[in-house]
Amino acid sequence: MTRKSMNSRCILRLFAVSAVALMLASAGSLHAQDMAPGQGDPHAGVPGAPPRERQLAVAAPSPEVPVGTIRVRVVEPTGAPVAGAEVNIGTMGAEGRRERVLRRTDASGTAIFAGLPTGAVQAYRVNLPYQGANYGSTPFRLPEDQGYDVTLIRLPTTRDPGAVLLVRGELSLELREGRLHVSQRAQLMNLGEETYLFPEDGLAIPLPAGFTAPQTEPVMTDQKLIGDARGYRLMGSLPPGAVLLSWAYDLPLEGAAQTVEVPVPFRTYLFRVLSDAPEGATLTVESVVRGARADGTPVSQFSATETVENDGRRIFLSQLERTPADPPLVAVRARFAGLPTPGPLRWIASLGALALAIVGGVGAFRAGTAQSGDALATRKDALLAALSVLEAQRASGEVGPRTFEHERARLLDELAETLRAEERRAPLPAADAAKNASGVSPAKGRASR
Repeated sequence: MTRKSMNSRCILRLFAVSAVALMLASAGSLHAQDMAPGQGDPHAGVPGAPPRERQLAVAAPSPEVPVGTIRVRVVEPTGAPVAGAEVNIGTMGAEGRRERVLRRTDASGTAIFAGLPTGAVQAYRVNLPYQGANYGSTPFRLPEDQGYDVTLIRLPTTRDPGAVLLVRGELSLELREGRLHVSQRAQLMNLGEETYLFPEDGLAIPLPAGFTAPQTEPVMTDQKLIGDARGYRLMGSLPPGAVLLSWAYDLPLEGAAQTVEVPVPFRTYLFRVLSDAPEGATLTVESVVRGARADGTPVSQFSATETVENDGRRIFLSQLERTPADPPLVAVRARFAGLPTPGPLRWIASLGALALAIVGGVGAFRAGTAQSGDALATRKDALLAALSVLEAQRASGEVGPRTFEHERARLLDELAETLRAEERRAPLPAADAAKNASGVSPAKGRASR
């Protein structure tokens, strides 16, 4: 590595440390809001620091552009026009209809899209794909009295993640009925001058074994979290600037303790872990690192767990602040112990199943075994209770849609058989009783006289 490249990396690290320091100073407390992309500048006041987010796409209505027209100009970071660049506009019309129109820029770096519908009928987004990255405008509608001017800056690309920092990572653990709801947030920042391309097959973000109900929050930028059997893959690109990504999933709660370990794929400068804080519970967080510090001093560790109040709710909080001298952070491991025992829904479901077994299995009906009226009433009540529990478990997310439909259909079948059995045991109407006693239907008797 040359002295020049080493100096560049040191400068980038200093920028990152300064960014973290400024973010911490501005955060103030647990109530501080995370900065969204494009808002604020954590590098403010740091001499020579790159901007937090470069404006790579500018779109605005212009009276100089004819009605129903989008004029697109593609330029290099220096402002020089880019000829022959492939530009497309994506259109989204009524009823979700989508189309894409392609043009190439001329010698002046300009592409014209004319004859487009105006007003609220359609929305447009201009896209510039380049070497695996995509630069795009925010969606807009064409006004009735003028066209639109769009300028896109095309940056070089790289697959070297050296300038990408996890400025702030967050792991949140929330207790729910029979499960642990896990949420993760990652504020990634590209401090370089090139757009970083994630690996072609995506950056793997594996989730803990046994995860269920994966969820992601879509963003309007070029990053996509695609789910697979092991977790997620982060696809797309990251231009200079910052983006906030988030995803969530559930883990089954087994016993009074749970350990959650999440990988950390980028250099990290701030990471915090939050969780519910029920009485008697504890939260212990540790960093998993590769190697040791060159100077022999201890590696930065998570702070002792604090208990804080947030809108009247007790929360555990532990935070890690790292320095460039720390070895790479590989993973964060959180142990949540002293958890409450499973809630009442699980006990009710177990008791309902036990009641069904005591009253009699499915075969008792299907084999024609006689059941007393009390037994049938008890079974009917147990089935109704089991249906109620199943509905509650589905509403809370403890039971998935397929299991819910299968179990609901089974319980409804059993309930129908129970009701039919009750009908067979019900007292006969007076007319039917007379028929059984005389062997002749009262109606037929009247007709014969």
